Amino acid sequence: MLILWSHIARADDASVELERGRVAMELEHHREALQIAEQVLSSVPDSGEAERLRYEALAAGRLTPSGSPPEAAGDDERRKLEELLGAAVLDQKAIKTTATTIAKQHRDHPEALGPLWTAQDPKVVSLRGKLLGQVTSPDAGTPLDVLYRMRRLAVEAGDWGRVDALTDELVRRGEPPAPDRAHLDRLGIEDLALAMSKEAHPAIPFVYPSEVVELGDKLQRSWGLAARWADLAVAWEGLQEKTDASTPTTRAALAWIEANDLPRATADADSAYDQAGAPRDVDLAATDEERLRAEIGAALMARAHIHAKAGNMAAARSDYGTAILLRSALVDTALGEQLDRHAAAIEVGMTWKAPKNGIAADAALAAAAAETDVDKRRAILAEARFLAFSGMGNGRSVADQAPLWSGPVVQAYDLEAQALQAAGEHEEARTCAMIATLLSGRTGASRWELRGREQHALGEDDAAFVSLSVARALGAEGLDELLAATHHGVGSWEADTEAWTAGIAAEAPAPAPRVGRPGAAPAPTVVRSAGPRLGDSFPPFVVKSDAGTLSVAALRGRVVLITAMELDCADCMRMAPALALMVRKLRADGTDTAMIVLSLDEEAEDFERMQTMGRSWGEVVWAPELRQTFGIRKLPTTWVVDRDGTTRYFFDHWLSADELRAQIENLD
Repeated sequence: MLILWSHIARADDASVELERGRVAMELEHHREALQIAEQVLSSVPDSGEAERLRYEALAAGRLTPSGSPPEAAGDDERRKLEELLGAAVLDQKAIKTTATTIAKQHRDHPEALGPLWTAQDPKVVSLRGKLLGQVTSPDAGTPLDVLYRMRRLAVEAGDWGRVDALTDELVRRGEPPAPDRAHLDRLGIEDLALAMSKEAHPAIPFVYPSEVVELGDKLQRSWGLAARWADLAVAWEGLQEKTDASTPTTRAALAWIEANDLPRATADADSAYDQAGAPRDVDLAATDEERLRAEIGAALMARAHIHAKAGNMAAARSDYGTAILLRSALVDTALGEQLDRHAAAIEVGMTWKAPKNGIAADAALAAAAAETDVDKRRAILAEARFLAFSGMGNGRSVADQAPLWSGPVVQAYDLEAQALQAAGEHEEARTCAMIATLLSGRTGASRWELRGREQHALGEDDAAFVSLSVARALGAEGLDELLAATHHGVGSWEADTEAWTAGIAAEAPAPAPRVGRPGAAPAPTVVRSAGPRLGDSFPPFVVKSDAGTLSVAALRGRVVLITAMELDCADCMRMAPALALMVRKLRADGTDTAMIVLSLDEEAEDFERMQTMGRSWGEVVWAPELRQTFGIRKLPTTWVVDRDGTTRYFFDHWLSADELRAQIENLD
């Protein structure tokens, strides 16, 4: 018992340290975040949260100052090095030869030596110490992106003296030094907001990204009561410089509306609209659809208010309706009712009349498709979207029956994205294409291709690679060269494309985002004919384990966590230890919980390696046939089955152990 409490105490200390690590990541203090992760792992070796923090710190360290990862090099040698280091008996001579080749031939890509830092053999440790100096010694001509990669490798090696020297060199080259300030608690943010609110023209001090919106909200509460709208707008614009989320710019636009400065409100709302569709430092592949829906929807709602204030009710209705479609919820019924009151009068003046059967919207879309002039096409599309939202009843019917409205709206954004692409308006074209894909799911190869090409034109290659992969899986041709150009991983682009799009042809259009209790499990994003369905009994299955035959039915009376993964899924390998630790804590706290890991690996050798790694996870079983049986499209995929055998939660993405524990505790 004493050992157990000691372990729990270390885990509690670790949670505090990991929170510090997450703050360091928000500030882009990748070295500090990595150091914290490794300190936690030294005391809690099976901490999946710490493993993920370490992985994210190393991955983020690959970014160049422009935000794009460097092009991979030395892939063949790196793979060979990984194979040599993974062998049962290390071939020291071959390891030294391969590593030295990388150091000499790929000095501009030091990350290719990364596999050396996973080995603990004394001779390998000695070798990497000797090679480190060769690949992390810059000269006057070393590019900035290579300096950043050198620093990442030094961090990975734990050579802090070399890290400091490289950091000093980056600052000498003009890169901004990271400010040093502790994370503010709620009381600290209250005090800072109060001090700022008393100043006539307050300067924005340094704050962490996680503090930006909270600080702005507290300023809004005091300055809103005092009607200091212009001051508030300027403060939000200053806070925007501290984060890459678009929320502050959207809030600034709303404050400018209250200040009756529509030109500045318009500029901020348009900027927020473009920025909301861009990747984020924490999501360079731009796959967080909930975030995209929320931020783009908020920017559109701000634009709707501006259009309404300026008397342009047709444009206001278009943006308002699209915002509701994206967020699948009523956001501002007062604005919706105002737009409804003007709808009839606007329709009278429309070129395309609007009968209830929706033919007018279709006719407008056909005319827009035939129009070659960009401005004229956009004007027709504005009418088409207005007509598409006819009968929306302040937006309630749109929120309740989104599929009835989304078809023509998707087509309108498709056509607008094409027009903007032709005009070279890449940011707005990307966001229009983004809206079309968010509303239509993984369907329509051409819209995904357009989205990817515009992301590539903007230098957003991680996001472009995913979009183009989807387009290719949906049938788009001629993308191989572009996929190779936008791929920055250490493996082959073909393999990574397959990983992003496994089973994509069978996917249905994306469902509306879940609305309700924060943290609730999202609904499945694919149609599964025979797979587990929320609210139903988990389908019966039988697999062989070391302990004999295993099935969910045999575990009735316990909460069962079932997670499907593969050996080469990085998120899977970092999530599993954290979930296993969480399950052990639940059992220690009196909640009888079991964990089953379904290995979907096709090769027996891969399963055996996972089984060796997962001795402390729970039951690790080999069941590649369940991929088809359960309709698994993404990894990791996780279900929670309650004591009665009912499927209660479903996740098809990485999730934190804390998030999952909250769901399990809600079962009682």
